[in-house]
Amino acid sequence: MSDKQEWQAYYKQNSDAYKMELATFRIHQNGKVVGTGTDSVGDFEINGTYQNHDIKWIKHYVGRHSIFYSGHINSEQTSINGVWSF
Repeated sequence: MSDKQEWQAYYKQNSDAYKMELATFRIHQNGKVVGTGTDSVGDFEINGTYQNHDIKWIKHYVGRHSIFYSGHINSEQTSINGVWSF
């Protein structure tokens, strides 16, 4: 997994898609996942882990709540799909 790969992101809620602007998003060789960005809810920070195509992180909205993400990276390492939960 490249530390420098660029990602485009969105999430779905009630069948509607919402874009997430990622200022940074990195999956480091040591398995650490970090990022920052903004979406319709507000500014957020991402901190998590990656191992064996499984990825998990906490998306913390600055000054607000956090939400948990659990997903899977495809074998080409071009797409991440998963679910959000509180």
